[in-house]
Amino acid sequence: QQQGCALNIELKPDAGRAARTGGVVARLLQREWRQAPPPLLSSFQFEALEGARAAAPQWPRALLFEHLPADWLRRARALDCVAIVAQSRLWTAASVDAARAAGFRLAAYTVNSADEARRLLALGVDALITDRVDAFDPGGLAD
Repeated sequence: QQQGCALNIELKPDAGRAARTGGVVARLLQREWRQAPPPLLSSFQFEALEGARAAAPQWPRALLFEHLPADWLRRARALDCVAIVAQSRLWTAASVDAARAAGFRLAAYTVNSADEARRLLALGVDALITDRVDAFDPGGLAD
């Protein structure tokens, strides 16, 4: 978590290999990872996170969402997730309040503008995922 950054490993398995991929990655991390904090294992695929949890239940997990189904909080709880990662537009005052009340940390993807970063931080989102670190100065987001 040097300089306020943490590692998120997104599990993106091939079709039919979700649980196996999650398990292999979790076992590899369990054997090789020596730094603190441990990386967050995230995936859009429920089965990948099930495999990771079965192999190494102590590793933190996050369920990713492009859309919020009616049972989104139940799904994340069923996997013992510590966080929910959602497409940035899905985070509203209501969804943030619901996720917070359920005890989850929150992350948003893909945040590539300072205005969107400020909106999300004001809502109480914990982490921003970007592919444009050059697009804004994180130090200036609190202004």
